[in-house]
Amino acid sequence: MQSAELAKDQAELIEILLKNRGLKGKAQEKFLNPPHPKNWSLEDLEINRSDFKKIKARLKQAREKQEQLIIYGDYDADGVCASTILWEGLRTLGIESTPFIPNRARHGYGLSIQALEEIFEQHGQPDLLITVDNGIVALPALEFLAEKGVEVIVTDHHQPDQSKLPALAVFHSTQICGAAVAWFLIKELFAGKHQQKLEDLLSVAAIATVTDLMPLLGINRSLLSHGLTALRKTERPGLKALCHLAKVKPADLNAYHLGYVIGPRINAMGRLADSMQALRLLCTQDLQRAQKLANLLQQTNNNRRDLTKELAAQADDGLAEMLEQEEIIIVSGDYHEGVIGLLAGNLTEKYLKPSIVLSVSNDADGEAVIKASARSLSGFNLTDFLRQAEDLLIDVGGHPLAAGFSLYLKNLDALKKQLFTLARQQLQDIKLKPVLKLDCELAKDLLTLKTAQAISILEPHGKKNPRPTFLLKKLKLKNMRPFGSEANHLRLYFADESGVLDHELVVLAWRGVELFPDLTLAQDYDLAIKIEANFWHGKSRLQVVLKSIKKA
Repeated sequence: MQSAELAKDQAELIEILLKNRGLKGKAQEKFLNPPHPKNWSLEDLEINRSDFKKIKARLKQAREKQEQLIIYGDYDADGVCASTILWEGLRTLGIESTPFIPNRARHGYGLSIQALEEIFEQHGQPDLLITVDNGIVALPALEFLAEKGVEVIVTDHHQPDQSKLPALAVFHSTQICGAAVAWFLIKELFAGKHQQKLEDLLSVAAIATVTDLMPLLGINRSLLSHGLTALRKTERPGLKALCHLAKVKPADLNAYHLGYVIGPRINAMGRLADSMQALRLLCTQDLQRAQKLANLLQQTNNNRRDLTKELAAQADDGLAEMLEQEEIIIVSGDYHEGVIGLLAGNLTEKYLKPSIVLSVSNDADGEAVIKASARSLSGFNLTDFLRQAEDLLIDVGGHPLAAGFSLYLKNLDALKKQLFTLARQQLQDIKLKPVLKLDCELAKDLLTLKTAQAISILEPHGKKNPRPTFLLKKLKLKNMRPFGSEANHLRLYFADESGVLDHELVVLAWRGVELFPDLTLAQDYDLAIKIEANFWHGKSRLQVVLKSIKKA
């Protein structure tokens, strides 16, 4: 096929991919050339401008009177990034504040009375408290602050309930992550000034946009696209030190690195240690301190990975009977609360069943309390399922595919019995499996580096804009070889007997030894693949990655 015909076919392929993402007409142009986030208004985000005016006036008073101001964040990457943005942004405006991030084990999630009492004990009662990435449903804690005479500004992105909050003002949008909400607040406060600092803070918002799984369309695509540009030029010592340890050049950062390299290191602190150290890493200007903190985050993430692997092996023990008899997996034990969500995800991915992992701890009164995390597959709303046993729980919340709850140990046996019974009734005739969405069949003559480079115009990829997945039909498996430090990945070698491909096709199957154990040489297969340009040793090459495979 001539190059002009290939270019035309590549253009048609891109058009198909855009339409698959619900993009037509002018929306395509905006997607391919996302406007800078500074061009988005509060009205675009459905943020109340009158509330912003209250915030602006109140912060002016705090600066003039040098009042004590607490920034109350959250222990995940979004909360850490949001705290960074607000603390640095206010400091640029001459407003000093003290950031506080709750401890997962001591304080629980969100704005809690336990954490507020600790703040009062350590810092005294503040004049003003601003939440970031939390607070929109924290009615008891907000009432506690109101009784104490502490004024509160809530900035958040989570779904609100129907309660009218006892707060001075609410700066809230569900369209973006908590860090981006903080960024827009600072943008409005800067009022066209400090543009270099605003760009620097955008790099931090980009990290949270990926780690908090925002849909990468519209405003979030703008935040990430322009935030990545800022990140690649970052002068933040902490981020540079973290990239160095992860063997990533800042100039090469992309959405994958934020989700699987930078993000997990920040999140690990909230799971196993103190997220304030992650905040210090992002904010520090001291090179030596940055290196020390980066090493701490790196080691904590290694510990998190090792602990997850160890506990996953423990959770696997004795599952055979449950897997055979039950429709859901429920395991409980002395699991670290910070990794039970990861364990549940691993079990669900491995066994294709909804999974619940429970960790036993003690509450303030000494009565045993269990914290639980649960994961599901598409087609089974886990949160609705758990709410059928709400009378046995202390609390429950989440999304269709992920949930968390707590209960007293005395109710555990009754809960297991009820959930197993409900699952048998509701899942007996449903075979759950991961949903793999194919964009289209890929003509074999388009299986080239130039095609991979052409479709890279759709980057950055993530939720609602996944890397395209293509169908390749009827290729014969000629050979396969394990590789990797644990020899758990596979290189698969295919021949095309139709004659379109005049060379052997090499396909990488990550964790292929585990995921595809029944492959047969000389068998014809249909493949679901992703393609990308892989830059290695100064040269770009086509890389083909296997997502799924079945006999042709």
